[in-house]
Amino acid sequence: QEALTILNNSRNSFKSQLNRNASFITYWNLAEIHSILGENDEALNYLSEAAKFKFGFASWGWYDYIEIDPTFENLHNDPKFQAIVKQARDEKATIRAQVQEIMEQDEIDL
Repeated sequence: QEALTILNNSRNSFKSQLNRNASFITYWNLAEIHSILGENDEALNYLSEAAKFKFGFASWGWYDYIEIDPTFENLHNDPKFQAIVKQARDEKATIRAQVQEIMEQDEIDL
């Protein structure tokens, strides 16, 4: 019961943040909370909103983390989740290609 209270309080807090300043991490956290609660449709809706932010900062590893975040384990077989993961992979591949092109043009050396 205590855990449910904490999750519900957190959900309410993050939802109120959406009204003030919607961000990738707010949507991501809401997706996690709904997934933990077994509210898969809501979780997927919030993940879809997070994806509109291009999964936050690529350097934070969101592109990879979505596949191993244990809070989304119950979503792994859902086609909508798989589409979101594919989008994350595609965006990561695009960024890698852009960095590779910059490196080949000797505009940056990593």
